[in-house]
Amino acid sequence: MIDNFNNEISIKVWCLLLISFLFLTFSLKNIINITMIIVNRLFNDPSKKEINSINQRENFIFQFSDRVSDAFPGVRGLEIFNQSSKAIRRLSILLKDPLILKSESSNLRNNDPVWWFRGSSANSISTFKIIGHKQVLMNFDQLKIKKIAVYHSNLYYQDFVYVEAGAEKPTGLYTFSQEHIKAIVDEFGYFWEEYGIIDVLFFFKKVITRNDYDDGSTIFLGKVIKNKNVKLRTKYLTHYNFIIADKDSPYNSSKFEDESEKYFNGILENTKSIEEFLTFLKTLSKYDNHINSM
Repeated sequence: MIDNFNNEISIKVWCLLLISFLFLTFSLKNIINITMIIVNRLFNDPSKKEINSINQRENFIFQFSDRVSDAFPGVRGLEIFNQSSKAIRRLSILLKDPLILKSESSNLRNNDPVWWFRGSSANSISTFKIIGHKQVLMNFDQLKIKKIAVYHSNLYYQDFVYVEAGAEKPTGLYTFSQEHIKAIVDEFGYFWEEYGIIDVLFFFKKVITRNDYDDGSTIFLGKVIKNKNVKLRTKYLTHYNFIIADKDSPYNSSKFEDESEKYFNGILENTKSIEEFLTFLKTLSKYDNHINSM
């Protein structure tokens, strides 16, 4: 009886010691973690944040190259996709969310790495969605995708996707003379119209002119109404093209701005080829001056 009693006491003592050891270990681990957090906050080297901020530019270029790899696996060099449905599927992968990045850095130029470029025109891409059989909405641009071409280079910073959209029917909001259309095409290489879409009754939507969009009101059934949930749209009434690339790629440069438009327009006019355009793009340097910095 005494032996059994002693054994029970020994087991209880060992269990108590084991529980005490585990408790102390857990508590010590938490104390160490909390201490490390406090030390990091008190003694964090601000120069490291600066280095990380500088390195973000390179990281975001790599991210676009990764997007190209995801959307166009196996492609090396130039490949053209003439089928609209396939082109749209690839674009939806390339331009998947997130397109606007959150950064702890105060340098906001790094938060919008994916841009479109055409001659002297350029902007970040913040939204992309499929809205029809051949139609997509990129920011507020409605595009009837005709074909795309991707260039996946061994030099990550040269990657880009060429996009070509077909002509769409006008909304009927405006009256354009052929002379006016020709003058705009001669100047820019393409023709477009801008308009707004508003909700008026339940699911009924109304298209309004750009002037009405800017003014914030329109006429409906003879009455002035405020524009509700208004959305801006751009529709291209002639063929239109551009490239998608990283914001800090060589295509964000003064040389691209000065010389690329003749290639964009030439492709639409069938006087130049995508291959010729690529030859020009390869002449651009990684270290060319970046002109769109915000």
